Amino acid sequence: MTTFALSPAQAAPDARDIIDPVAFTLALIGAPCLVTLLTFWAVIPIFALGMGAPLYLLFGTPVMWRALRRGHRRKAYFAWLGFKTNAVASIVAFPILALFEGQPDIADALGICILFLAFGSIFAPLWGAVFAWLYAGPKPSIYTQ
Repeated sequence: MTTFALSPAQAAPDARDIIDPVAFTLALIGAPCLVTLLTFWAVIPIFALGMGAPLYLLFGTPVMWRALRRGHRRKAYFAWLGFKTNAVASIVAFPILALFEGQPDIADALGICILFLAFGSIFAPLWGAVFAWLYAGPKPSIYTQ
């Protein structure tokens, strides 16, 4: 009979941070709104909010949740995470759009993906950094153990 022993790193689960779900939700929704509110005079952020918020919520929510669970708190990390997530979401969106658009409109699907990639490369890092800043605000002591 063979006996298997786990190393200490495998036996104990990773130390994970407790996430305040209310602060997470408020920061997740508040970050794009705050950036848009502060930069509305440029007009483009208003359209970026309308076009990018669904993808931000769809892709950004699980990515940011996981990063917080792993203990990341730096604004620069979340800005970089937003940039990377936007790039992956834009690349994943192309075949999906091309499939739904049909063969003749592949150029239109590519154009839409490039538009999302270009504007998302500006706003996704901003939204990620503001998310980290808002999430780092005051919380009840139960979440800071």
